[in-house]
Amino acid sequence: MDGGNTMKIEHLRYFQCFANSKSINQAAKELYISQQHLNRILTSLESELRVTLFERSKRGMTFGGGNHDIIPQLL
Repeated sequence: MDGGNTMKIEHLRYFQCFANSKSINQAAKELYISQQHLNRILTSLESELRVTLFERSKRGMTFGGGNHDIIPQLL
């Protein structure tokens, strides 16, 4: 992996928490981190994997981007 990104097991755990709750707000509360920090981690994960995992809107984040097949592998 290039670009100085280093995937951490902790980040996959954060992804799993978001996937289970389907709410960035709820996941951030459960992880005791800010929503902004969790969003940065998930964005970094997308960048490192070079895939779009989420659709972002004013209403929040949902799984999207046509890469649903990678999600079970991450969990």
